[in-house]
Amino acid sequence: MAVASRAVYNIASSECAVRQVHAVQYQPTNRPIEDRLSVDQTQDGRLFVGVYDGHHGAATAAYVSQTLPAAVLSHPPQSTSPADAVTSHLMKTFTDLDESILSSFQRDFEPSLPKLLRRFGSNQLPSPAAVTKALRDANVLERARRAKCGSTALGVYVVGGKDGTAVYLANLGDCRAVLGQMDAEGRVEAVPLTRDLNVKDPLEVARLRNEHPGEDDTVIMGGRVLGLIAVTRSFGDAYFKLHDTSYTFKVLGHPFLTPPGQMLLADQHRVLFGHYRTPPYLSSTPEVTTRHPLEGGRNRFIVVGSDGLWDLVSDEWAVRAVMDGLERGGKEENVSEFVLQRILEAGKRPGDDLTCVVLVFR
Repeated sequence: MAVASRAVYNIASSECAVRQVHAVQYQPTNRPIEDRLSVDQTQDGRLFVGVYDGHHGAATAAYVSQTLPAAVLSHPPQSTSPADAVTSHLMKTFTDLDESILSSFQRDFEPSLPKLLRRFGSNQLPSPAAVTKALRDANVLERARRAKCGSTALGVYVVGGKDGTAVYLANLGDCRAVLGQMDAEGRVEAVPLTRDLNVKDPLEVARLRNEHPGEDDTVIMGGRVLGLIAVTRSFGDAYFKLHDTSYTFKVLGHPFLTPPGQMLLADQHRVLFGHYRTPPYLSSTPEVTTRHPLEGGRNRFIVVGSDGLWDLVSDEWAVRAVMDGLERGGKEENVSEFVLQRILEAGKRPGDDLTCVVLVFR
């Protein structure tokens, strides 16, 4: 058990409403941490902060954390851009990235058949030997890992404008963001900025059942999608999204794609694909919410965390701990690390990777 990473990022542009970003990651086990984070800023004062919670391996979270920020920041909004244009850009960027992860994986393993055979509906698949040979190519293996592994993501996009600062939150899964805001009596209060997109959310359950009619008894079983995963939106997770289950099983079930200590997809096959009828079962479309205008003063900070944080503390506990850290420490003291230390001192022991990021306003 150890701190996997810690950092304080100073935001150079005075045009940005955020002055610092504090981050800490904690790994409670001996396996490699699957969480990732990103902090990227532009010269025109825009800021993108991301938290990515990987599962079944770190490949997807690592790739998305390296790719998503540049894709978001590459299209600056115009001064006349309405808020819904930025929202649309964020939604499209998320879905396009996930599509590229899945499609690049599929292209690597398309059977080498003449177009004539495809026209007549041949369903020939790569042989086990062909799959093994393909996966010996490091690039092919990495693309397959990105598709098989999965990651939730929460991006906080801070954009300045003539009408003040807007904060857009693009949420794909169950990472969470909470605003620390001062009330009329000078006390900090927690204002939720996102909702956890998993099977505990009634709206997500209703959405899944509406998208998969006739599967009410199987689309969610034992508090999980198809009995296997709690989140309802993610990057990667190809075997919850692709239509050709025999193809998916043949490639993604290969031992090369199974980290040590994890169950082979072959052993999950009977459980998963027995109820696999109308994919995709996980969505790559984020829920985008906006706070505008959002300046300093009453609004002091935003806490962003993976579910490893929120499994241990409430929104209110987190914002009070951040406020204590800001009042006690200097500008260079890592307030996210202060929060982690408070958690450990309270006898709370993380059972999952924990990422805590705090955006502090000017």
